[in-house]
Amino acid sequence: MEKIEAFINHGVSLAEYVESEILRYEDWKLITHANLGIINFRLSPSHLTPAIIDEINTEISRKVIRNGYAGVYTTVLNNQVVLRICSINPETTYTDIKETVLLLDNYARSLLYDKRKNYLQI
Repeated sequence: MEKIEAFINHGVSLAEYVESEILRYEDWKLITHANLGIINFRLSPSHLTPAIIDEINTEISRKVIRNGYAGVYTTVLNNQVVLRICSINPETTYTDIKETVLLLDNYARSLLYDKRKNYLQI
């Protein structure tokens, strides 16, 4: 029983760490705070429309899943596409979380650059 409790506590702690890491990066918004090992957030630059923000968040999830590094999936909360991390894997480390959030932000910056470049070509 103690081992199960330790796994649960580890997952909860990792989700809280995701929250602190997300807040370090520009344009990311927490949608729900870490709760029972689950956290919901999204890239949400103020200069983009909600529809474009939804598209970008969907593509961020696709890219990270295609990469195979982490399972960051989408869901819809309050009529907006959000990214969700469920940090219940007992083998996940704080370094894994830090690198996952960095990867998400790198994909986000690349997608934002592409959107801006495409817009300027119109």
